[in-house]
Amino acid sequence: MRKTYVYCPEKHKMVEKGEEVRPKVHHVMPDIQPYQVVGPEYGKVISSRSKHREYLRSHGLVEVGDQKPKCLKNKH
Repeated sequence: MRKTYVYCPEKHKMVEKGEEVRPKVHHVMPDIQPYQVVGPEYGKVISSRSKHREYLRSHGLVEVGDQKPKCLKNKH
């Protein structure tokens, strides 16, 4: 069986994949700034990320820019 190695900056050497020391970092995304809808409900104010997702879902809309093209997705 083949083994895969990665460089571990903490240990300053190559280690078997899965043994590397991963930094413990937490990322907290701030909420979005309120905005006015330009589409079907012109003028309505969206004031949070959850309201934004709800609005998109209820109108069958998709946010462009954060999806991978289907032809590039892994097929596993």
